[in-house]
Order: sequence, then structure tokens, then C-alpha cells
Amino acid sequence: MTAIERIERIQIDMAGDQQPSPAQVREFELALCGLLGQFAREATLAEIEFKRVIAASRIGAKSIAEAKVVAEAQPAYGTYRLAAMNAEQCLEMVRTCRGFSRSLSEEMRLQR
Repeated sequence: MTAIERIERIQIDMAGDQQPSPAQVREFELALCGLLGQFAREATLAEIEFKRVIAASRIGAKSIAEAKVVAEAQPAYGTYRLAAMNAEQCLEMVRTCRGFSRSLSEEMRLQR
């Protein structure tokens, strides 16, 4: 299972008809935190590569804006955007798990 598929599986489990148990949410959070580092690294490497493409595009361009438009038409831009989106999606899922855990803790505290 790829990292993206793992995130999608967690999203399905979190949005399912049955509420996940606190133990499941902790598992999800741990898995997502592990993936977050991987996604952040991929996003950084893709950004560096995209910036190289921008720099190469500036050579024949009349302006920086033109160079950026030319660079955004290259595959490196798509790779960069996808990597950044994956990192952001993973981070949002970590936040969701933490919010869910806080909510459960508060409910348990109020029941006492």
C-alpha cells in the first residue's frame, strides 16, 4: 500500500459510519506523523528541482514572470504541487486526529 493509499484509507475510516475508537485514532495519528516527514522531504526536493527549472527558464525569458509561466508548464511544477499537496493533506489529517482525540478526552472528562 502506498503512502497516499494509507492516507485515503485513514480518511475513509475516520469518515465512516462508525466512530473510530480512541486506540484507532492514536494509531492513525502515529502512522500519519511518520508519513508527514516523508512527504515534507519529498515536497522540499520537488521544490528545489522546480526552482532549478525556473532558474533555467530565466535564461531565455524576457521577464521573471515569463520565466515562471514557462517553468510552470514543465513536469517539475506538477511534481512539486503534488508533493506539497500530499504534505498538506497529511498534516491536515494529523490535525483532525488530534482534534478528535481532544474531543473524546473532553467528553470522558465531562462524564466523570
